[in-house]
Amino acid sequence: MKSVYRFDFHTGCGKTAIARAFASAFGYSRRGGGGAGGVYPVFCFKDMSARDLTQRRTTDALGNTVWSDGPLVAAARRGGLCVLDGAHRLARGTLCGAVAPLLCDRSLALPSGERLVAREHYDDLISRGFSEDALRAARVAPAHPSFRVLATAEPGGDWLDDEVLTVFHFHGVDPLDRREHAALLRGEVEARGGDADACAPLLEAALDFGDAVGGALDADPTLAPLLLSTRRLLALATHAAALRGDAAAVLHRALSPGFALLPPLGQETASRLLGAALRARGFTAFDDAAVLHLLRGDDDAARAAAAARRDVVRHRGRRLCGNQPLVWGPPTKLQNSPSRSNRSRFG
Repeated sequence: MKSVYRFDFHTGCGKTAIARAFASAFGYSRRGGGGAGGVYPVFCFKDMSARDLTQRRTTDALGNTVWSDGPLVAAARRGGLCVLDGAHRLARGTLCGAVAPLLCDRSLALPSGERLVAREHYDDLISRGFSEDALRAARVAPAHPSFRVLATAEPGGDWLDDEVLTVFHFHGVDPLDRREHAALLRGEVEARGGDADACAPLLEAALDFGDAVGGALDADPTLAPLLLSTRRLLALATHAAALRGDAAAVLHRALSPGFALLPPLGQETASRLLGAALRARGFTAFDDAAVLHLLRGDDDAARAAAAARRDVVRHRGRRLCGNQPLVWGPPTKLQNSPSRSNRSRFG
């Protein structure tokens, strides 16, 4: 079985679910806490260096600087699955230029001076008369045979070059179509104990709205925060099951965070698109103005949903702090002044 795999998807189309299924199918435990046979997730970002994946300097409990294994090397030592989430964000050359030997040959010279070698090479050295103590003294360690790397990435951009093509074995998955999304959302509502038939018009309106936003994105790129990926549609279905199909509360909870990121003109466009989608599915009370007020949080349903969220936060605060009240107040001028604070503390 090849050691490295790469799945290419659009945003929110099931990358995490595929990674979980892959780990479960091959016996990698997500509850292993990064132990032997565990899953080592890595969220990739643009400024991540090869040292972040392999080894970097850190401090121990006594303040001494030591070398600490990164997730890729830790997985190689212990036979884990390293999941590189969003590998397309890495700068060109970061992945292949530094760790391609580990991905292809299970061999890598580490910054600490240690060298990882394939298990077959390590056993060959043992058969030639080298003892494990001698190899340990020479700072040679074997890579575990169960070590695997799974990377997820989004299509597009210039990250797919010749080096990446030679390192990974690729699998591409197309986004779900309208019929598959509808079936998935219906199943999610039923799995959450909701009435799928009662929620069906709202879910269909959400799918219509998602299609409309995707079609209008070229003309108005500011609508991107309201693109409805599979992940966001599943979250909307979860809200629909929990709120018993209350359209106003569901839409406010599912769409208002992204709506708040839009400029005023984009908010008006989104309200018009959502209102048209709702009215086409029988929600005649939702005119464009009502939808705009709903997503902005100006109506009673939105205020009730916000109050419910505050109650949850307040309850969690009481549970964390016991009987101590949570007191919030504006900082005083004394608190904002380090010099005054030090004078009051030390006289």
